[in-house]
Amino acid sequence: MNVKPVFKVVTSVIAYVLHLLLLVMPLHVKADNLVSSEIWVSTDGDDRSEGTKEKPFATIHRALSHVRELRRMVNQDELGPVHVVLKGGTYRMDETLRLTADDSGTPTSPTIIQANEGEDVVLSGGIVVQGWSEAGDVKGLPTTAKGHIWKASAPVINGEKLLFRQTWVGNSKRRRASTFDDLSMARIISADKKKCELIIPRIEHTFAHPEQLEMIIIQDWVTNVMRVKSIQSVGNRSVLKFKEPESGIEFKRPWPILRADESSYSNHMFYLTNAIELLNQPQEWFCDSISGELYYWPRNGEETSTLEAVVPVLETLVSVSGEDCDWVENITFAGITFAHSSWLRPSLNGHVPLQAGQWLYDAYTDDASRAGNVAWVGRPSSAVSVSNARNISFEDCNFRQTASTAIDFVAGTKNMKVRGCTFSDIGGTAILAGYFGDKEFEAHEPYNPDSHYAVCDSIIIDNNYIAQPAAEDWGCLGVCVGFASNVTISHNEIFDTPYSAISMGWGWTKDANC
Repeated sequence: MNVKPVFKVVTSVIAYVLHLLLLVMPLHVKADNLVSSEIWVSTDGDDRSEGTKEKPFATIHRALSHVRELRRMVNQDELGPVHVVLKGGTYRMDETLRLTADDSGTPTSPTIIQANEGEDVVLSGGIVVQGWSEAGDVKGLPTTAKGHIWKASAPVINGEKLLFRQTWVGNSKRRRASTFDDLSMARIISADKKKCELIIPRIEHTFAHPEQLEMIIIQDWVTNVMRVKSIQSVGNRSVLKFKEPESGIEFKRPWPILRADESSYSNHMFYLTNAIELLNQPQEWFCDSISGELYYWPRNGEETSTLEAVVPVLETLVSVSGEDCDWVENITFAGITFAHSSWLRPSLNGHVPLQAGQWLYDAYTDDASRAGNVAWVGRPSSAVSVSNARNISFEDCNFRQTASTAIDFVAGTKNMKVRGCTFSDIGGTAILAGYFGDKEFEAHEPYNPDSHYAVCDSIIIDNNYIAQPAAEDWGCLGVCVGFASNVTISHNEIFDTPYSAISMGWGWTKDANC
């Protein structure tokens, strides 16, 4: 028996059947004879389903996997736009949605990830805290708070208690327990830079776990998060030491200079946070990282049975990331809301920025350097991250309730567009783009990469509404662009910023750069 002809017939039949199965989804013939397709997703869908409007998938991850299969099976010259349509609802994501070059569309067949018309679609990186009850007597709780506090167990992810820095109830962020006052803040009295100590007005509280305490310093154009190592109180003063690496960086960094002169009335302001002993106002919360208990002082009208408190799990909700010259291309997000992203570096390493939220690996005075000082910076995380990509658009989307940057065009991007989007309650910068430096590149040098493909080029940021950026790090911005080329920022309304609305450029040098 000749096996080859039979094998060819069988494989041809299998290929044909697979082709027919893929075309079960709704297809629409356009005037130019291109076939447009729709893949549907619903919060009550099933990933084992067909992805049609009547039988949608449950996750966007499965839908994009289906798009890859479709593009492999259908001639790209015949395929028109591919629409991934999400029905209304909140999609709780337990892993980052990662788009690579395999997810690319073409100029005539882009992939459009969109909300169903007239419906609200939220991609959430958060988890709902459940099981609230009255806390009763809690050790360390201020007298004024007793009888008012609720508690719940913090979520457990992969066997570990979840670490988080934000809590949202409904659309409003609740404040971590702190000494922060809307009308005034205490000032540092003095500093001993050799001993790496700060002297402040006496702390009247006795903390059961001072190692959980953080000191937030409002230091000119940056906001520092200093994790407390020890507290010693003598007379009317307290002396604080801090953990590494932030302690070593803060006490030797040249800019901004730590203003802590005992004869001055303009020393830097600060507040303390993250202790049960500071939970003394409605709408504040504290999570004990040791016991895993989350405590909350509710506002009037809230009920334990209906409270929906969300805490963030994912640092990045969506990552669009290709490789050098193997880009992710021709993808549009339309009408999607991105919400509830985390950023944990301040809890693990402190946060001492150079500027615009770019945190320091190291910094010190160097008279022989270009600027008289040197610094190496790292980049904060973002809810949506784009790198090594071409023709990526975000249109009529909403970004809200993020711990750090909302959307970041990191490197190697060309023809990016953010149009008609809204940003609110953004922990860091709303829209970040371009190069700022890294562990190997000194921040004051001109950036001229070996490959021009590495440069972020041709970015349009227009007709957006940006409100309350820099809600966590007051040194961040509405829009911030480092080393990048051909960036258009126009017709945006930027409101309620603690620092600057727009910052352009980086490097502190007039030398030619990218």
